[in-house]
Amino acid sequence: MGSGMGLETVCHQDSCGLVREVACMYANGHRPLYLLGIHGPGWLAIPELAKPALILMGVWTIGGTIVIFLAGLQDIPAQLYEAAMIDGAGVLARVRHVTLPMLSPVIFFNVIIGLIGGFQIFTQAFMKKPRRSHVYRLRVVK
Repeated sequence: MGSGMGLETVCHQDSCGLVREVACMYANGHRPLYLLGIHGPGWLAIPELAKPALILMGVWTIGGTIVIFLAGLQDIPAQLYEAAMIDGAGVLARVRHVTLPMLSPVIFFNVIIGLIGGFQIFTQAFMKKPRRSHVYRLRVVK
Protein backbone atom coordinates (compact mmCIF):
# COMPACT_ATOMS: atom_id res chain seq x y z
CA MET A 1 0.00 0.00 0.00
CA GLY A 2 1.53 3.31 -1.08
CA SER A 3 1.67 6.34 1.08
CA GLY A 4 0.68 9.69 -0.35
CA MET A 5 1.77 13.09 0.76
CA GLY A 6 0.13 16.23 -0.55
CA LEU A 7 1.93 19.53 -0.61
CA GLU A 8 -0.11 22.54 -1.57
CA THR A 9 1.51 25.83 -2.31
CA VAL A 10 -0.86 28.75 -2.47
CA CYS A 11 0.36 31.99 -3.97
CA HIS A 12 -1.86 35.06 -4.00
CA GLN A 13 -0.96 37.70 -6.56
CA ASP A 14 -0.79 40.44 -3.95
CA SER A 15 1.49 38.57 -1.56
CA CYS A 16 3.98 36.53 -3.62
CA GLY A 17 7.04 38.34 -2.39
CA LEU A 18 9.86 40.51 -3.53
CA VAL A 19 11.82 37.83 -5.41
CA ARG A 20 8.85 36.96 -7.62
CA GLU A 21 8.12 40.63 -8.26
CA VAL A 22 11.69 41.33 -9.35
CA ALA A 23 11.74 38.20 -11.50
CA CYS A 24 8.50 39.20 -13.21
CA MET A 25 9.74 42.76 -13.78
CA TYR A 26 13.11 41.94 -15.31
CA ALA A 27 12.77 38.38 -16.61
CA ASN A 28 11.14 39.31 -19.87
CA GLY A 29 12.95 41.60 -22.25
CA HIS A 30 9.99 43.94 -22.63
CA ARG A 31 10.52 45.72 -19.29
CA PRO A 32 12.86 48.46 -20.62
CA LEU A 33 10.49 49.03 -23.53
CA TYR A 34 7.54 49.13 -21.16
CA LEU A 35 9.19 51.92 -19.17
CA LEU A 36 9.42 53.89 -22.42
CA GLY A 37 5.72 53.40 -23.12
CA ILE A 38 6.16 50.68 -25.77
CA HIS A 39 4.04 47.61 -25.13
CA GLY A 40 4.92 44.28 -26.76
CA PRO A 41 2.40 41.72 -27.96
CA GLY A 42 0.91 39.16 -25.60
CA TRP A 43 2.58 36.25 -27.33
CA LEU A 44 0.62 33.54 -25.54
CA ALA A 45 -2.45 35.62 -24.76
CA ILE A 46 -3.34 36.10 -28.44
CA PRO A 47 -4.49 32.78 -29.94
CA GLU A 48 -3.02 33.57 -33.37
CA LEU A 49 0.45 34.17 -31.87
CA ALA A 50 0.48 31.36 -29.29
CA LYS A 51 1.38 28.50 -31.63
CA PRO A 52 4.15 30.38 -33.50
CA ALA A 53 5.57 31.55 -30.17
CA LEU A 54 5.78 27.97 -28.86
CA ILE A 55 7.32 26.82 -32.15
CA LEU A 56 9.99 29.52 -31.91
CA MET A 57 10.72 28.47 -28.32
CA GLY A 58 11.21 24.91 -29.56
CA VAL A 59 13.41 25.94 -32.48
CA TRP A 60 15.58 27.93 -30.09
CA THR A 61 16.64 24.68 -28.38
CA ILE A 62 17.70 22.85 -31.56
CA GLY A 63 21.31 24.05 -31.30
CA GLY A 64 22.25 21.49 -28.66
CA THR A 65 20.92 18.66 -30.81
CA ILE A 66 22.95 19.87 -33.79
CA VAL A 67 26.12 20.07 -31.69
CA ILE A 68 25.60 16.50 -30.47
CA PHE A 69 25.07 15.26 -34.05
CA LEU A 70 28.20 17.07 -35.23
CA ALA A 71 30.22 15.53 -32.41
CA GLY A 72 28.88 12.11 -33.38
CA LEU A 73 29.79 12.66 -37.03
CA GLN A 74 33.33 13.70 -36.09
CA ASP A 75 33.69 10.55 -34.02
CA ILE A 76 33.24 8.28 -37.07
CA PRO A 77 36.69 7.11 -38.23
CA ALA A 78 37.64 8.19 -41.76
CA GLN A 79 39.08 4.70 -42.34
CA LEU A 80 35.55 3.28 -42.44
CA TYR A 81 34.56 5.60 -45.26
CA GLU A 82 37.80 4.81 -47.08
CA ALA A 83 37.22 1.06 -46.74
CA ALA A 84 33.67 1.45 -48.04
CA MET A 85 34.91 3.46 -51.02
CA ILE A 86 37.52 0.76 -51.81
CA ASP A 87 34.74 -1.84 -51.67
CA GLY A 88 32.84 0.19 -54.25
CA ALA A 89 30.14 1.71 -52.05
CA GLY A 90 28.47 4.83 -53.40
CA VAL A 91 27.42 7.85 -51.37
CA LEU A 92 24.06 6.43 -50.30
CA ALA A 93 25.60 3.05 -49.43
CA ARG A 94 28.23 4.77 -47.26
CA VAL A 95 25.53 6.72 -45.47
CA ARG A 96 23.39 3.62 -44.97
CA HIS A 97 26.14 1.16 -44.01
CA VAL A 98 28.69 3.40 -42.27
CA THR A 99 27.21 6.68 -41.07
CA LEU A 100 23.84 5.51 -39.73
CA PRO A 101 25.16 2.49 -37.79
CA MET A 102 27.93 4.58 -36.24
CA LEU A 103 25.48 7.37 -35.36
CA SER A 104 22.82 5.08 -33.89
CA PRO A 105 23.76 5.80 -30.24
CA VAL A 106 23.72 9.53 -30.96
CA ILE A 107 20.37 9.24 -32.74
CA PHE A 108 18.94 7.26 -29.82
CA PHE A 109 20.21 9.85 -27.32
CA ASN A 110 18.75 12.75 -29.31
CA VAL A 111 15.40 10.98 -29.69
CA ILE A 112 15.16 10.42 -25.93
CA ILE A 113 16.19 14.02 -25.15
CA GLY A 114 13.73 15.25 -27.79
CA LEU A 115 10.89 13.26 -26.22
CA ILE A 116 11.69 14.69 -22.82
CA GLY A 117 11.76 18.18 -24.32
CA GLY A 118 8.44 17.51 -26.02
CA PHE A 119 6.88 16.61 -22.69
CA GLN A 120 8.35 19.75 -21.15
CA ILE A 121 6.75 22.02 -23.76
CA PHE A 122 3.51 21.58 -21.81
CA THR A 123 5.16 23.31 -18.87
CA GLN A 124 6.21 26.26 -21.02
CA ALA A 125 2.73 26.69 -22.43
CA PHE A 126 1.07 26.25 -19.05
CA MET A 127 3.33 28.67 -17.18
CA LYS A 128 3.26 31.38 -19.84
CA LYS A 129 -0.48 31.45 -20.44
CA PRO A 130 -2.41 34.36 -18.93
CA ARG A 131 -3.52 33.52 -15.42
CA ARG A 132 -7.21 33.82 -14.75
CA SER A 133 -7.31 33.12 -11.03
CA HIS A 134 -5.91 34.91 -8.02
CA VAL A 135 -4.99 31.63 -6.31
CA TYR A 136 -2.65 29.04 -7.85
CA ARG A 137 -2.16 25.62 -6.37
CA LEU A 138 0.62 23.14 -6.96
CA ARG A 139 -0.01 19.67 -5.61
CA VAL A 140 2.84 17.18 -5.46
CA VAL A 141 1.90 13.59 -4.66
CA LYS A 142 4.64 11.10 -3.82
